[in-house]
Amino acid sequence: MFPVNWDELAWDNVSEGLQRKVVHGEALTMVLVRFAPGLTTPGHTHSNEQLTHIVSGTAFFTVENAKHELRAGDMLHFPPNVRHGATAGKEGLELLDIFTPRRDEFPASAKIEK
Repeated sequence: MFPVNWDELAWDNVSEGLQRKVVHGEALTMVLVRFAPGLTTPGHTHSNEQLTHIVSGTAFFTVENAKHELRAGDMLHFPPNVRHGATAGKEGLELLDIFTPRRDEFPASAKIEK
């Protein structure tokens, strides 16, 4: 393992207003995500368990039929296969997602080598 500094990784443009940096471990994936103000990600599901930590800004999540407003320092847990989506507040949003098992379909911004 070696140290990884988020500031040294380039942002990958996922779509208009959505950027990410991806680091894979052996059994998990961490993704730093930046949303433009007001950007909405459509509701979706995946088989990975997910923890989301709000780094900065405000997030409005819909999880199944429940609504949650989160601010910097808040976290939210998504069990596998639970429908969820988010909208960034007017100041934009940066969050850190942690997935297990790994999200191998996300291209890595850095390689963790043994």
